[in-house]
Amino acid sequence: MPDVVAHGKKPDVFACSLCHYPNGKGRPENAGVAGLPNSYFIQTMNDFRNGNRKSSESRKANTNTMINIAKGMTEDEIKAAADYFGSMKWTPWIKVIETATVPKTRIAGGMFLTLEGNEKER
Repeated sequence: MPDVVAHGKKPDVFACSLCHYPNGKGRPENAGVAGLPNSYFIQTMNDFRNGNRKSSESRKANTNTMINIAKGMTEDEIKAAADYFGSMKWTPWIKVIETATVPKTRIAGGMFLTLEGNEKER
């Protein structure tokens, strides 16, 4: 595992594995990066770095964090992360179930968390 994936680089580059996990599948609020083509991964990081990729929601903290991380990484570090995650095979991580109603939720840390009780919403 490349050092930038395992440990990051102080002060602005958090370890890739912190949010995207060592398996590249990512936490619920982060993108899965396992199995992405190297060229796509590198282009995405360059787009973050150059201001060409951002969220439609400026308050979405993890996108702004990615912009800072990309700006703090060298070309070699980006390539090493791309090679590492690109060498993995993508496998399903989350099962999607379609339904007419869902539990009521609240947003915390960029994730929808189920409220206590049994209230549902459409």
